[in-house]
Amino acid sequence: EAALVLVSAPWDVTVSYGAGTALAPDALIEASTQLDLYDASAPGAWLGGIATADIDYSLQEESRKLRADAERVIEHLEEGGAPDDERIERRLRRINEGCAAMNDNIYRQARQWLSQGKVVGLVGGDHSTPYGLIRAVAEKEGSLGILHIDAHCDLREAYEGFEFSHASIMFNVLRDLPQVSKFVQVGVRDYCDAEAERAASDGRIAMFDSRSLARAGFA
Repeated sequence: EAALVLVSAPWDVTVSYGAGTALAPDALIEASTQLDLYDASAPGAWLGGIATADIDYSLQEESRKLRADAERVIEHLEEGGAPDDERIERRLRRINEGCAAMNDNIYRQARQWLSQGKVVGLVGGDHSTPYGLIRAVAEKEGSLGILHIDAHCDLREAYEGFEFSHASIMFNVLRDLPQVSKFVQVGVRDYCDAEAERAASDGRIAMFDSRSLARAGFA
């Protein structure tokens, strides 16, 4: 009956440092009884109802297994190992297939709730997890813009060999979803040459990095 349905993505396979965001959906549910829901810009909005869809714990278990593979891949690359090592390639195939399946899972869940007229939010999980929701919204709306508030561009292509890396989600969104007509990034402070070139060459992208915000007087 809730107007807003939260889909959970307990997944953190490709994180660059410490894992743990896969535990966030349960942690947020546990903490939710301590949250005040009043919003000065929309008093009473919470009366429409906020509900969490049933969490698919098979995603969390698969994330745990594939995270072990990802850690071996990252360690291998950081030690100067060849990316075309046969064992590494096998691990990458498993990871990329698993991440694709996760994206499809989130897409199906989001599409189900959107078809019922719900507003759908997503609780991750790492930064890769919204892809399926964005895809579902893009298909429903036909055209949309994305406001991306992040310290990173997430425009790397298959970062560390992970096709669906947390650092690659916006590259994938812009590549795969022509419905995305505008992409605004705010607060970026850490990005590579290739990402800077992509942001400058793609007319859909407007980037406001941390320096430009500081010059404009934003703290």
